[in-house]
Amino acid sequence: MSATSIYALLVGIDKYLPPVPALDGCVNDMRAIRDFLKKRATETGTPLLMEILENEQATRQNIVSKFETHLTKATANDVVFFYYSGHGSQEKAHEIFWALEEDKKNETIVCYDSRMPDGMDLADKELATLLGVVAEKTENIIVIMDCCNSGSGTRATDTKVRNVDQLPEKVRALDSYILPRNLNSDRSVLSVSGTQQLVIPDARHVALSAAQSFQLAKETLLGGSPRGVFTFSLIEVLETAVGPMTYADLMRRVRGLVTQRTYDQVPQLYARDSGDLDRVFLNGTATRGSNYYSVTHDRQLGWVIDAGNIHGIPDESLGLAPTIISVFAEDAPEAELRDMSKALGKATVTEVKPNLSLLRPNDGLFLDTKTAYRARIFSMPVKTLGVNVRGDVAQGVVLAKNALSNDPEASVYVKAVDKSSDAAYNLIAGSKDFPDQFYITRKSDPDSQPLVEQIAGINAANAEKAVDQVFHIAKWERLLELRNPNSSIPSEGVKVDIYHATENRVVAAEKGGIVFRYKKADGKAPSFRVKITNNSGRRLYCGLLYMSSQYGVNPDALPQAGVWLDPGAEVWAVRGQAISGEVADVLYRLGKKSVRETFKLISSTKEFDARLMAMQELGLPRDRTRSTTNTRALSFGSADGGDGGDDWNSTETAVTLERID
Repeated sequence: MSATSIYALLVGIDKYLPPVPALDGCVNDMRAIRDFLKKRATETGTPLLMEILENEQATRQNIVSKFETHLTKATANDVVFFYYSGHGSQEKAHEIFWALEEDKKNETIVCYDSRMPDGMDLADKELATLLGVVAEKTENIIVIMDCCNSGSGTRATDTKVRNVDQLPEKVRALDSYILPRNLNSDRSVLSVSGTQQLVIPDARHVALSAAQSFQLAKETLLGGSPRGVFTFSLIEVLETAVGPMTYADLMRRVRGLVTQRTYDQVPQLYARDSGDLDRVFLNGTATRGSNYYSVTHDRQLGWVIDAGNIHGIPDESLGLAPTIISVFAEDAPEAELRDMSKALGKATVTEVKPNLSLLRPNDGLFLDTKTAYRARIFSMPVKTLGVNVRGDVAQGVVLAKNALSNDPEASVYVKAVDKSSDAAYNLIAGSKDFPDQFYITRKSDPDSQPLVEQIAGINAANAEKAVDQVFHIAKWERLLELRNPNSSIPSEGVKVDIYHATENRVVAAEKGGIVFRYKKADGKAPSFRVKITNNSGRRLYCGLLYMSSQYGVNPDALPQAGVWLDPGAEVWAVRGQAISGEVADVLYRLGKKSVRETFKLISSTKEFDARLMAMQELGLPRDRTRSTTNTRALSFGSADGGDGGDDWNSTETAVTLERID
């Protein structure tokens, strides 16, 4: 296989045509990215094919043309890299997009000639369309934007903001947009309230942006010249990194530097597929992500961990024992993160907020305020899940109990109980039906069938794998039960409605909730859409978790794993596309004719990272004669069918799929 190439398009604009105000550091930032790419390509021997648009070269037509004629030359093994530094803004959206934009505005990048009498910004829908064209050639796409998308804020005397406050007066005609042309003749695929909602391509890519949608991206003097705070910090992290760095690791470090250098600017990281966040930057190599938190130093709060009440950290004000975390180096490998004895030391949670917690490093732990660290829970005062370990293979029972007692993190959530009546789950070490296998059953299930994929072979290593499964299930159960009974946000303040896939009406709930019955022979799986509406009277940040029946947690139903909703605003999950699902064949053969899938909505007065709650699904169980694949029941985007302080709340909406063949 030939070496992977990098196809790059870099855009930097300081000088704009009037009336757009000039900037100072965008071209400097673009050139710094250029130099980094050149150096990286030389060191790795990777062919770099780069196009640069600077100032007056960066017209709307030229930017679009380079997407179509340069970036589309990439092939499946190549990386596409798009960088933009300049002004960001908004424009009034055409009504066809209103179902996608609660404020009825497009986010835009301002091209050199955008604000000429006959000029136009490049809207986010158009950029998504261009990325969709590129994604037909490769899915290794990186987008970096150092600009403001919208919002307001104060301007310090020594900084500039990359935002154009003045919005174009006119609403653009639909024909002026760059949109997909390979859909229906009117380019619409979904009817809502008698109007046509256009479904914009959601190409697989990773995007790094300078700030939240309502914040301002700032530039100031850094390193002796005008620079964007975000890009300067990004380059600093990349140039000082030791070894490969994932996108998630990269953004954790960049956020720490940005928050130290400026106020009210929190860089954002987005991936259509959350697993891509654990890929190596500018390489695409997949890594196995480990569940860990990030510890950074905040100039106002001190040391913090990016997990709070919403993520399951108990409130220290309730008089419980404090939560203790183990702190690791940022570049600690997977094996080291699993070994608590390899930690740099421990820290104690001193205050818990909805989206983060304050820490006090314990004696002997010395941390650098300019460095980010990884962390895992060492001890936490939570109710443990009782598991009865038993089975026909006595040695297997001993191995499983030892594995559980020797795993300090698992023991936070799980405890072995001798009586089956005290257990929620059973961990079986061999039986008549499944000899020489570890497997898990639910106590309440009368059939005693495996819940998840069995582990063949009774030995110490597989006992640890079985305990990992039990630990996974316990964390999933705790997240499902997580609530805030003292919240001032009413449980119905943010509403989740299940809509018919092709009709603009809500699915009626039965006594047992929402149920979709189907026959496999009909060849059409049940499908529906999900809409969220903020009726609380407060501006809230909302995340929607799909908690699958196979103990997975997918936070990607909403853009960037969460959105801000103003009072009365609404948003469609999965961009309004249908969600379909069915009972897996192997479950049906094992006698399970229905599955219950849950959407957990979390609403908060503070932005939080829902991706920290992501969990891979556990494999489906195997029957005696056939193997199976790991697949969730629901599939996203199917072709079928007044401030009162920090606060949060959550609700659950369940959908049952029932096969009636």
